[in-house]
Amino acid sequence: MATALVVSLPLAAVAVPGTTASGQALVFEEVGLARLFERLAPGDRPTGTGVVVAQVEAGDAGYVPDAGLPALRSKAFHRMSGSSRSLGHASTVAKAFYGKGRSLAPGIREVYLYDASGWTGGDFLRATAPASVPALQPPAGLKIVNNSWVGAFGDASLDATLLRRADAVVLRDDLIIVNGVNNGEPNRPLLSHMFNGIAVGRSDGLHQPHPTLLDHDGPSRTKPEIVAPGAYTSFAVPVVSAAAALLVETARNDTHLTANPDAVRSDVIKAALLAGAHHRPTWSNFPETEGSMRGVTTTPLDPVVGVDVLDIDASHRILTAGSQPGTFNIRSRRRVPNSGWSRPVLWSGESLYYRLRIERPAVELSVVATWHRDVSADLASWAMADADLYLWRVDRRNRLAPLVGDEGLASFDSGNVTSESPLDNVEHLHVRGLRPGEYVLELRRQAGDGLEGPWPIALAWRLPEDAGPAPADLNGDRAIDSIDLVDVIMAWGICQECEEDLTGDGRVDAEDMVVVVTSFTPKR
Repeated sequence: MATALVVSLPLAAVAVPGTTASGQALVFEEVGLARLFERLAPGDRPTGTGVVVAQVEAGDAGYVPDAGLPALRSKAFHRMSGSSRSLGHASTVAKAFYGKGRSLAPGIREVYLYDASGWTGGDFLRATAPASVPALQPPAGLKIVNNSWVGAFGDASLDATLLRRADAVVLRDDLIIVNGVNNGEPNRPLLSHMFNGIAVGRSDGLHQPHPTLLDHDGPSRTKPEIVAPGAYTSFAVPVVSAAAALLVETARNDTHLTANPDAVRSDVIKAALLAGAHHRPTWSNFPETEGSMRGVTTTPLDPVVGVDVLDIDASHRILTAGSQPGTFNIRSRRRVPNSGWSRPVLWSGESLYYRLRIERPAVELSVVATWHRDVSADLASWAMADADLYLWRVDRRNRLAPLVGDEGLASFDSGNVTSESPLDNVEHLHVRGLRPGEYVLELRRQAGDGLEGPWPIALAWRLPEDAGPAPADLNGDRAIDSIDLVDVIMAWGICQECEEDLTGDGRVDAEDMVVVVTSFTPKR
C-alpha cells in the first residue's frame, strides 16, 4: 500500500515525567478509587485480577515497557510485534494502566504488547488487507485494549476501513477498546473516531476537543466521551482502561452479576463508566434553559470533556446494583433502584420504561444510553439504530406528565430531561436539583431509523444514594421490614408489572420474599 499509517505520541522528544506517591494519591482521590476502597471491605476491593489486557504503543524507538521497573515486575508480557527495546512512554503508560502502586488496577498480570503499526496491520486488525481477510482472533482471554497514541493514513477512506475493522472486532470479540484524543492539532481520527470504543481526554481540558471529522464515518460526533487526570492524554487513557478492568473483574466475581453475561459486555461497561462520571459545576451539554423547549438538548455531551471526570466508585455502584428490567407498560408501578443498568433489545419504534421514586431532593440524576454500530462483512457499509432518552414525571393519576418547558419548572433546577442526538451513539440525561416524586425514565428507539430487526442498547443510571428508597421498600417509609414482607404476601401469585414483583419474572413468590428479607434495614 502506498499510503502509510502515520502515528504519533505527545512526547516524541520530551522526557517522560514521573509521578510522586502523593500525586498518585491525588489521582486516586480524583477518580473515586479512595471512596471505593473506603466503602468496600479489603477482600471485596477489585484490583483487575484475572483481566487480560493489551497495550498498543507507537514510535520507531520501541513499543514495550521496561519490565525491570519495580512497579512492573511480575507482569507477564507478550511481545506481539517482534523484538523491541523498552520505551519510556510505554513504561509510563504501563504504570498508569497496571503498575503496582501507580494504577487503579495493579492486579492485572497478563499483558499483550503491540506496536501500533503492527496492531492495526498484520499483527491483529489487518486494516490494509482485503475485506475478505478478517482481523486475527485476539489472544486468549483478551478483554481491554489501551491505545495511547493517535494517527491517520492521510486518506479518509483508509481511515474508515481501519475504524470499521476496529468497531467490527468489538462486536465479534466483545473487546473494550480505549483511545485517546490528540493533545493538540491536528484532529487525528485514529482511534478516537471509533463508535464502539471509548474516547478519552484530559480532566484539565487541555486536549483537542473538536468533533469527529466531516469526511469520516459519523461526522460531528462529540469526542472525547470521558476525561481522566494525566499530563497528556497518553496517561489519561490508561486510567480509564484500568477503571474498566476493575468493572470487568467485578462483573466476573460478584455473586449477583456472574449469572448475567451482559454484566461484562463492552457496551454495559462503557455505559457504567460514562453514567458514573463526576460532573463539575461548569459542565454542560447545553440544553435549552427557558421557554417551551427548556430541558431539551441534541448534544448529549460537553464538547470539551464529554461526560466529565471518571468516578470509579459511582460506576462500581451502578454495575453492582445489577441489571434491572424495564417495562413496556407506561403505567407499571414496578420501580428500579437509585443506581442500576439494563441491556434491552429494542425494535424500531419501541420504548422501555424505568420507574424511579425520589424521596429527598436529588443533587443530580445521571443517565447514559450507548450502543454499538454494526459493520458489514465486506466493510463497505455500516448501520446503527437511533435511540433517545426522556424523563417524565408521574402525576397523581399515575400518568406520565412532561418535564419539558414550563412543566418542569417545579420539578428540577437545571439540566436536560430529553436527549435527542441525531448523530451520536451516546445519549445522556443530566438533571440537577430534582424534586421528590415519582419519575419514569424512557429509553426509546426511534421509528423510521431505516433498520430492520432488534438492536441491543446499554443503559445506566445514577442517583444519590439517599435520594430514594430501595425497590424492596414497598410502602415508601424508608425502611425495609415486615410491613414490606406482608405487601409481598398480599400480592402473591401472577402479578404482571406490579412493584411487589421484585425479581421481574411476572410472579410474586418466595424469590421476592428473599429480596425483602435480605434487604431488611431499619427506618432512617
